[in-house]
Amino acid sequence: MSPPRTLQAPAARAAQQHAVTAARLNIQRGLSKLQDRRGLSTVAAAAKGKAAEAKEPAGTAPKTARRRSAPAASERATPDGALAAAKAAASGDVRPLQQLIDQLASGSAAEAGAAAKELVSCVKSSDERCRAAANLGALKLLVDLLGQGQPDSQRFEAARAIDGIVCAGNDLREAAAAAGAPAALAALLAPAAGASKAVEAAAAEALAEVAAWDMSEVAAAASADDARREAQRAAAMGKALIRAQGLGALVGVLERKGSSISLQTHAARGVASAAALGIVAPGEAAARLGALLLGVLNEGVAAAEERGRAPKKGVEAARWAAAGLAALLSAPDANDALRRRLAGSGGIDTVPLLVALLEAPPKPAAAAAAAALGAFARCDDLRPAIIQAGALPHLVSLLVLQRANFDKESLSAAAAAAGTLGHLAEAGDAVRMAIAEAGALQPLAELVERLSGVESPASGRHLILVLQALRELMKCRQIHQALADAGVVAAALKVISVTTKARGGGDDGPQAAAASLIGDAAAGGEGPLRGAVIAELPPLVARLAGASGAAGARCAMRAVEWLTDCCEALDAPLLAAGTAPALVARLSDGGAEGGDDAAWAIDNLARSGDEACSAIMACRPLSRLLDLARGGSGAAVCALEGLITGDGPAARGRAQAAAAAGAGAVLKRIIASGAADEVARDAAEGALNALAASGQHGSSGKI
Repeated sequence: MSPPRTLQAPAARAAQQHAVTAARLNIQRGLSKLQDRRGLSTVAAAAKGKAAEAKEPAGTAPKTARRRSAPAASERATPDGALAAAKAAASGDVRPLQQLIDQLASGSAAEAGAAAKELVSCVKSSDERCRAAANLGALKLLVDLLGQGQPDSQRFEAARAIDGIVCAGNDLREAAAAAGAPAALAALLAPAAGASKAVEAAAAEALAEVAAWDMSEVAAAASADDARREAQRAAAMGKALIRAQGLGALVGVLERKGSSISLQTHAARGVASAAALGIVAPGEAAARLGALLLGVLNEGVAAAEERGRAPKKGVEAARWAAAGLAALLSAPDANDALRRRLAGSGGIDTVPLLVALLEAPPKPAAAAAAAALGAFARCDDLRPAIIQAGALPHLVSLLVLQRANFDKESLSAAAAAAGTLGHLAEAGDAVRMAIAEAGALQPLAELVERLSGVESPASGRHLILVLQALRELMKCRQIHQALADAGVVAAALKVISVTTKARGGGDDGPQAAAASLIGDAAAGGEGPLRGAVIAELPPLVARLAGASGAAGARCAMRAVEWLTDCCEALDAPLLAAGTAPALVARLSDGGAEGGDDAAWAIDNLARSGDEACSAIMACRPLSRLLDLARGGSGAAVCALEGLITGDGPAARGRAQAAAAAGAGAVLKRIIASGAADEVARDAAEGALNALAASGQHGSSGKI
């Protein structure tokens, strides 16, 4: 189904579509030989000129992206570098590295430049070598080589070596900041530095890499304290870049007339990375920066379209300009006025450029374009233009993952496309139906199912985007049957059946988003989606009862806990499916976690009313709950309170049964011990108050 014709006049729509099609065809011609599905995870070495190229040893391959996984805490660069040095020694690398460091420290200018150049080749194939070099003091020596009065050839090689070292991880970015690299690199980008174009390009690339903080380390934190520490590290890097005036230097490059497309690419990447660290331009400066990024986007697409120019460089420039726009327009203080202004700034029609970039073969470029479109789509006024520019089919095509083992870049592009579709769906039912007609529902459901088993911080973020898009689409009742047929409910149920430390499972995690989706489906009244939810409950309860073994029961237990928490409309169907006896049986599961999960689910059900409490009490849960409470289970205390309290006619009888089982003494001991957390203490006090109100406060029973 096509979007409503009222979104744009037919003549204007036809003209715009023609322009988009022409741009798309041109970009395809220019990129006909560019089929590298890996994309470019680092910006290519920039515009060094023939003289600089001649310095490269024969047969030297261009720099490619290395593994960028974060090092373990024990592997982070330390002053003595014990671990990195030991690993490097095992592979025979410490001696040549030490020789290079000695040459950097005491050699002539020419010898130091040669050592820096050799260092690039030495570290480019191994993150361990990067850490060994940093621990041997390479970064401070390289920063010294960047100083005023040093030969350009030496500064060029020093900047390249810094870039080669810091791309191995956040710990090395921190080490570079401590060595003064941001300020030294930013100084080279000032016109007064008199640096050659090759040196400027190398400095901009290195500065962008220093700023390219890997935020997945924050998301991968195993605890709240770890997450706080990782966030503090990221904030400290942002402050270091601010002190070094790194953003100002990069913006200066974008403002400068005659900058090469490679230099603009590095500057745009640095701006995007700085924005991810929270370094954004305020007010009118944001509009100015956005206009500069639009210029790079326009230049990049033009370079990709034209024969005789470098299509790969053009797409890479457009990619980072789009990423910068996405970060700028997604910042907390970004507003619709800024989005409207940048949608058509300086005579550049931004949306058709981004739609054309969606088809660029490197997936990172398409992901950046989708993210930028999603940032523009937060503005109600801009959604019609994005839809009429032909974005929907290209966004849907990014959702389809071609390989069984999908790669990181395809996954990022799919998630960005899902996020943009979610924002576009906010335009109303006509657009939601158009998205469904474009074929988005099945790929979205498959993305949820496939991501549910992936343990990574990125998968959690991606899952949330996809689930949020589906929740927005569910607001259109006309496509409920299509959503049910696509298996959306079953896919969401799979998400809440799995808990992974790498993804997180808190109230703002993917499990919460999936539970909310199922709750929306169940609460939406009779229809295909609610029917799909109800149909999943009997097999879920059977798994909870052990039909699929212990592992299946644990997964079902997690799902039931989420379901009882997300929507009261499911309480009656869950009880009708036999959830109460299965939950009570699970209270005796080995280990505190299994019993706690069941206790939390019982607490959730008990708070839905007298009928649910009576159904649970019929399964005789008190002795098991009291055993858990004696063992320090706060969940069991909360479940006891939920069962004992209430205004229904059976509440007094439940309180009497709890008193007879010895609940009073257990609850008093929990309060007196001071060992329970605040939630458990409050629950214990509430339960004791309920016992007192029923005349059973003094009953203690045996402990």
